[in-house]
Amino acid sequence: TSGDVTSAIAFANYTARRLNIHGSADGLKADANVLIEGCWIHDLSNGQGEHNDCVQSTGGKGVTIRHSVLQGASNAAVQTGDLGGATEDLTITCSWLYGGGYTLNIRGTGATKPKNTKIINNRFGRDAGYGPWVIDDPAPTVTGNVYDDNNQPIPYP
Repeated sequence: TSGDVTSAIAFANYTARRLNIHGSADGLKADANVLIEGCWIHDLSNGQGEHNDCVQSTGGKGVTIRHSVLQGASNAAVQTGDLGGATEDLTITCSWLYGGGYTLNIRGTGATKPKNTKIINNRFGRDAGYGPWVIDDPAPTVTGNVYDDNNQPIPYP
């Protein structure tokens, strides 16, 4: 495909299981009631002026990413925002996460600060521009995460 394709699947109320997603601007859009499991999202189009994310959310509740590999996005493996409200109940577990400015860019301000974010038992590459994550949730659960190359624990914050 090409950067003209905004994502493989978009927005809400779906399960993406064992998919190989590549070539689009974003891999998946995931706002609410989404399960991403056993997927490989990689080699996004990353064209001039594009802001690519493996998984992007504009706010919503109930997104789970597990047992997946997210790599090859110019902006973030997972990017959230608050155009659609606060991101709530985001769980990322047992996945391999690489690249981006921040690999996980979990954002929101004021009434739209993320809530109940869980980042548990993931493996991170060291190829992010700024670090493994920036998380605006005031009380996330972040535990068991390591760098993929040497199993070094990643402390939070």
